[in-house]
Parts: sequence; structure tokens; C-alpha cells
Amino acid sequence: MPEPLDNRLDALSDALARMVRNQRQIDERLLRIEAALQLQPPAAAAPAPVFVAPPPPRPQPVAEQPVSPPPLIPSPPQPEPVAPPPRRSTGFETQFGLTILNRLGVLTLVLAASFGFKWAVDNDWIGPGGRVAIGVLAGLIALAAADWLWRKGQRTFAQGVTALGVAVLYLSTYAAAAYYKLIPFQLAYVFMLSVTVLACALALRYESMAIAALGLAGGYLTPILLNTGENRPLALFFFLTLLNLGSLALVRYRHWRYLEVLSVSASLFYYWAWFADKYASSNQLAATVGALLFWATFAAFEWSPLLLASQLSVMVAIGNIWTKNVPNFVLLELVTSVGGLALAYTRRYAVLVTTTFASFWAGYAIWFSSQPSIFERVPTFLGLTAIFLVFFGWNVWWCLIRREVTRAQDLLLLALNGALYFGASYRLLNTNYHAWMGLLAVGVAATYLGFGMQLWRQQLADNRPALLSAAAALAFLTLAIPIQLSGFAITMAWAAEIAALTWIGRKLNDNRLVWAGLLATALVLLRLLLFDSIVGRQVSPFNQRFLTFVIAGAGALLAAYWSTIKEISLPQYIAGNIFLLWGMCLEIIDWTARTTAEENRLSVETVAISVLLAVYAVVLVSLGVATRTAINRLAGLALMGAVVLKLYFFDVWQLDRIHKIAAFAALGVLLFATSFLYSRFRGIIENWTRNE
Repeated sequence: MPEPLDNRLDALSDALARMVRNQRQIDERLLRIEAALQLQPPAAAAPAPVFVAPPPPRPQPVAEQPVSPPPLIPSPPQPEPVAPPPRRSTGFETQFGLTILNRLGVLTLVLAASFGFKWAVDNDWIGPGGRVAIGVLAGLIALAAADWLWRKGQRTFAQGVTALGVAVLYLSTYAAAAYYKLIPFQLAYVFMLSVTVLACALALRYESMAIAALGLAGGYLTPILLNTGENRPLALFFFLTLLNLGSLALVRYRHWRYLEVLSVSASLFYYWAWFADKYASSNQLAATVGALLFWATFAAFEWSPLLLASQLSVMVAIGNIWTKNVPNFVLLELVTSVGGLALAYTRRYAVLVTTTFASFWAGYAIWFSSQPSIFERVPTFLGLTAIFLVFFGWNVWWCLIRREVTRAQDLLLLALNGALYFGASYRLLNTNYHAWMGLLAVGVAATYLGFGMQLWRQQLADNRPALLSAAAALAFLTLAIPIQLSGFAITMAWAAEIAALTWIGRKLNDNRLVWAGLLATALVLLRLLLFDSIVGRQVSPFNQRFLTFVIAGAGALLAAYWSTIKEISLPQYIAGNIFLLWGMCLEIIDWTARTTAEENRLSVETVAISVLLAVYAVVLVSLGVATRTAINRLAGLALMGAVVLKLYFFDVWQLDRIHKIAAFAALGVLLFATSFLYSRFRGIIENWTRNE
């Protein structure tokens, strides 16, 4: 029984030996070939390894197993895999001769057909029905020939012939309706829709964007080539919409985005060319329908940047169309604004938010520039308010309700929305309703403040919208003060705002509000310098002007007291003391003007101001000793030094003898009083200084 196993082992050994011999022969041949080609010197070639077949192993006794009989029909030999032939690279000559010339040929033949139609019309060679029939027949023949060429393998050439047939069908249908009046436009639209569907089906069958692009291009060229000069805007716009819908179907199915660029470019070109040449006031409805049709169609396109041109175009068009109708203008702008924001949210396209906002104000600027001096201002203001609330509602929806990540476009909208709304409303209503403008600013400020407080309560990770809303509310409140108030009340309100901003910034631990308080201080300084200090003489030393300087000084000093930033508290402290001294000096000047003779006025003013400054310095030093504040003591000493310099370098040369004696005596007493304070509390003050 072990004999069959021995036979198999012998056959296996013989096969291995043959394999080794064949391998050795192959190695020797390769060495000779390399030597002949001088790829490797023969002397350097290593000898081929000799493989010696191992002796067959001794058979081990195995259990007897049934041997399966050989198959009656042997399995066919498996063919060895063959590598595909390398793909030839298309050269420029082939590309130019096959593809480019094919496309140019299609365009040229379409032009030739168009010119031929015009020539036949001019010479009256063929009747209108015959011309259209020839065109339809030629288009169908071209489509049939293209399909035959496609099945024969000439696919690139077949694409051009297909596009030619589609374009000729477009041409014939449009000519039958618009030029020869053989069929009504309603039926022509049905035929054109059929041609559009046919072009889309052929492009999908042949999987060729070129067919779709060339076919659509022929359709878009048809209104230009067969222009009759008649003004039929609705027919033109519906025809273009059919082409756009066909392009949209192809884009959705095959993602051929270049067709979107073709559709948007052609539609906007036709619309604005018609608007510039044929638009009249009687075409308002047609112009609006066309703009809205294109806008709605383009909203479904895939490539987002095209939405920007569409949004800008429709909103600017509305501003140009409804120049004499406020309700229609406002309603259409509201619809397109809401649509643009909704599209920006569904497409997650942040730039569209800014584009929609800018498009409205571009349309409004065009609309407002065409208004007469007397028009419906209140309804326009109500429309602006609705637009403001729509865009403000976007920020509420995005930041407060959806709690999405705040983008730069959202912050820009939040900042500019209120500013442009208030500016446009102020220009609109200020002439007749100035008394209400301050209240309007307060209302806008309250809107921003409420929004910012809601954001702050939710403790979102991004606090920029809340801070920006607070800043906007503050800006509108600051703006409301000079609008609603007048005279010294403006400065008083701004001075109160200095302290309020600093206190709120400290409570919220937000240094930006503290810096805003410093900015308000600079605003108060300018107001005091340019207005309050040059008001005419007052009848009483305790007047509104003096109260204004006192409130300004108090506001700055409170801000310095509440501020935790040294770079801010020191300027606020200095400004507060300057405001107080400034107001007192103005009162002294007015008092001397009322009570002193002309020849003694300068001497009295000089002595009084010097004494005032010295007394104020002593008060600061005393306050610093009493409250253990070094800033007050140092400020008092600095002011006292300034008084001494003034006395020795100015007063001594300006005063007469009696006033000079009085000035030196008063200053000497005050200097001794200050010195006594430092002598009496020397140890305590030195200890404070070391600790500070």
C-alpha cells in the first residue's frame, strides 16, 4: 500500500529538479544578456547559485486513506492576467483638432444657421413655415447623426453634433414664436421646455458636460440672434428660466457646476441689458417677476458664491423698480432679506449674511436718491424699522436661540445694523420730528442692551456679542444725550456716564468698559473746552456752568476711585481736579468782572486765583493726611509748588503793591499751614510712605 506514496514523492523530486535546472538556465541567459548590453562586466558577475535537490524524505507509515479518483473532465487552464496597454497621452494637436475645432465648428454652424434665417427673411425666399420646418428637420437629423457617431466610437465628435442639433431646435422654436408668429408663445415655451429636457437627457446619456454646455449656450444665444426689437420681457424671462431649470437639473444630477456659472452670467446679462434699454415705468411688474424668478432659481444652485451676485442683483433691482411706491419697495425688500438670511442659514454660508445686508442698503440708497423732497417719510421709517428688526432678529436667532459659533460676519452685522438704521432714520425724520430723535436713539440702545443682557445671563463661551451689544447701547445713549438735550445738560449727562461706565466695568470685571469711561472723559474735556467754558458771563456764581464743571469733576474723580487700572485711574484723578479748579477759576473771573473796577480787575483776578490754588493744595494735602492717600498729598504738594512758581515768576511782576502784599501774605500762611501738617504728622507720614 505505501507504493503510491513513494511514486508521488519521486514525481515531486523530479519536478523540483527540473525547476532548479530551468532556473539555472534562466540565470545564465540573463548574465549573458547583461554582459552583451554592458550593464555589468562579465568578470564581476557572481556565479549562479547551484541548487541541489535534497534527498527525498523517507516515507513514514501513515494511515490508509481512500484515494479520490481523478476528475472525468480536467479543469481548463487559467489564462495568465495580461496588463492593460498603457494609455496614450492626448497631445495638443489631437486635443486642438478633435475637441476645440469641434466646439468652434458647432458655434460657427449655429451662427451660420441664424444668419441664414435672417437672409431668407430679407429676400423672402422661403416662407416662414418652411424655414421653421427646415430648422426642426436639420436639428433632428443632427441628433440622429450624433447618436450614430456615438455608437461608432467617435464620441468627442458626436458631442459637438449633438450640441448643434439642440441649438438648432432652440433656434427654430424661438423663431416660430417670436419672429414669425406661427405659434403662440405659450406653445413655444412648451416646445422649448421639451428641447431643454431633450438636451439634458442627451447630456446624461452621453455623460458629457460639453453637450449640456453647448446646448444651453445655443439656447442662451437665441434671443440675441433673433432679436426683433420688440419689448416682451415676460417671454424673455420665462424662456431664460426654463434654460436655468434645465441647467439646475444637470447640476443636481451630475454636479456640473460650470453650467451654473453659464446660467447666472447669461441671466444677469439679459436682465440688466433689458433694464438699461427697454425698462419703463409700465414694466414694473415684469421687471419684478424676472428678478424674483432668477433669484429663486439661483437659490437652488450648488455653488455658493453665485448666491452673492443673485442676492445683490435682486435687491438692487427692487430699489430701481419701485421708486414711487413705498409699500411695494418695503415688502419686496423684506421678502428678499428674509430669503437671503434663510438661505445663509440653510447653506451655512456666512458671507451671504453680510451680502444680504449690504444689498438692502445699496438698493435703499438707489431708491432714496430718486425720491422727491416731499414723500411718505413715516411709512418709509416704519419699513426701515421692520428691516432693522429682521437683521437684528438674525443675531438673536443665531447667537441667543441657536447658540451657534459667532462669526466675524455676525459681529459686523450686529455693529452696523443699528448704526445704519439710526443714520437713515435721522436723515429721514429730523427735519419734521427732531424732538423724537433722542427717544429713537434710546430705543435702539435699549434693544441692544436687552440683547446683551440676555446673552450675558446665558454665560456663553463667546462673550463678544454681549460686549459688542453693550458697547452699541452705550454709543446710542451717548448719542441720545446731545440730540435730546441742549447746553450744559449734555456735558452733565456725559459726566455721569463716565462714572457709570467705570462702575459697571468694575462690577463686570471688564476693563473695556473702564477704557470707555476714559474715552468719555476725553469727550467731556472737549465739550468743556469748546462750549461750556466760552459761554457768556453769568449773573450768579452758583449757576449752571459752575454746576456742570462740578459734576464733570465729580464724575471723573468717582471713576478714578472705582477704577482698578493705574493707567486709567491717574488720568481720571488729574482730570477731575482740573475740572473742579477750572470751574472755580471761571467763577472768579466772572465775579471780578461784576464787582471790580476795570483798572484793578487783573490784580484781583490774579490774587484770587493764586489764593484759590493754594487753598485747594492745602485741602488736598489735608485730605491725603486724613485718608492716608499718597496721591492726594503728592498732588497737593505739586499744586503748591505751581502756585509758588506762579507767585514768583508772574504775580510779582503784574500786581500793584497792596495786592502783592496780600498775595504773598496769604501764600505764606498757607505754606506754613502745609509745613505744620508735615511737622505734626511727620512720623506717621514717613511710615505710610515706607509702607506704600
